Amino acid sequence: MSRILSYQVIAALGYEFIYFGANHVDNPVIKILLTPGLWLQALTTASQMTPQLVVGITAMKAAIEGDEKVLPVIPR
Repeated sequence: MSRILSYQVIAALGYEFIYFGANHVDNPVIKILLTPGLWLQALTTASQMTPQLVVGITAMKAAIEGDEKVLPVIPR
């Protein structure tokens, strides 16, 4: 039971730290504290390749067409 409660506390503290850091990004101390997290984010995220974008756009078009067949568009 204590683990469930500790998750909420850790998530709340993490959120507040990120929120505080975003509002004080000009402060050199905050910048130093946020730098390792930004490095990790740069390592774990990459820009999408063109084939990935083509697949995503094709899937979105198919989903929109499928919705139009199921749900008629109501004019405003």
